[in-house]
Amino acid sequence: MPTSAHPYPGRCLLRAVWSIDPLPADYLNWRQENIRQAIAYHEAGHALLMHGFGVAGIEARLSPDGCDGEVFHSAPIHAHALRMPLPIERTNAILAAAVFHAGLEAEQLAGGFNPPTGTEWRCATTTDHEKADATFGDLFFRGKPHGYTKAVARAALSRNREALDRIAQYLMRAGEWKPSDTPAMIVHLADANDTAAAACLAYGDPALPSRNLVSPGAGESRPHSLTLAGHPGHAHAGARLDLADDPGGASGVVNHPFVFPTIQRHHLIQFQKDIT
Repeated sequence: MPTSAHPYPGRCLLRAVWSIDPLPADYLNWRQENIRQAIAYHEAGHALLMHGFGVAGIEARLSPDGCDGEVFHSAPIHAHALRMPLPIERTNAILAAAVFHAGLEAEQLAGGFNPPTGTEWRCATTTDHEKADATFGDLFFRGKPHGYTKAVARAALSRNREALDRIAQYLMRAGEWKPSDTPAMIVHLADANDTAAAACLAYGDPALPSRNLVSPGAGESRPHSLTLAGHPGHAHAGARLDLADDPGGASGVVNHPFVFPTIQRHHLIQFQKDIT
């Protein structure tokens, strides 16, 4: 594991499904005063992890007033007739949810906020948190590991802070970004993949609960598969990440056959509803 202010969480923590803290008290004021920077880093966080995990045709955009942003992609839809082993399904969910959580985590890195256990995203409409929640399904029978996944996203962004800054600064300057705009940028996410995969492998199959635990069934393992509706570039909450057996690639990039929804939002409206 790399030495970092935000190290990847240990695999034992995947079993400890902790609660998500409210956003830091000063965060909303910081965001209001630095809205263009906050939105640029938010979109850069999504785009960086998508790019590092091998999503095709990524394009991040920032509105001229800096109050709105979105990330598009052109990855093809893949149909899967066979279920994957449960640890791989769980790894898919962790990494897919990390992409959704990366927006808020990038904002907090930019603003110097360091909550220890991950924070919630408070908006009035469909949120990144809800989209991440949808990726978990019933894969994790002790609960949905948002805290763990946020820690994975935070560590991955911290590990690639130079690349995150480059994308965000390019967005603030040009209003849009695609990978070809920063051709010399190197993204290292193999360690994020390895950490999540090891944690999910150690998690084990569901067993018949003796207490009030959320289980896929009466002691049975049910690999959960989320599919995408619509067409490439269409916003949809059900993200699906499919891992290759041998992740790798040039310059430390993990090239997976990624399938992701477009991430779209209207930040200013959501922000105003948050503080009223």
